[in-house]
Amino acid sequence: MNKYSDELKATILTELNAKVPVLALSKKYNISRNTIYRWIHEKKLEPIENTAKDKEIKRLKSRIERLKEIIQIIKEANCLSSAPLKRDIIRS
Repeated sequence: MNKYSDELKATILTELNAKVPVLALSKKYNISRNTIYRWIHEKKLEPIENTAKDKEIKRLKSRIERLKEIIQIIKEANCLSSAPLKRDIIRS
């Protein structure tokens, strides 16, 4: 017995691919999580949840970009380890 339309299934699976959590979809469409997980299994998709790991990866990527900017500034300022510590100033 097919209680839900194919259009609804496709919509939910599309939202899952857009990283909408299963719990949120379950509440939004008033469908049990088990049903959604069954559809995922049928379509051989992996459930996508917002995890601490995803947030950590995003934070680390942001930090990498910031460090790249700092390195670029240091290079442009000629503040490398090979740069002399003192300049001889010759005054006339």
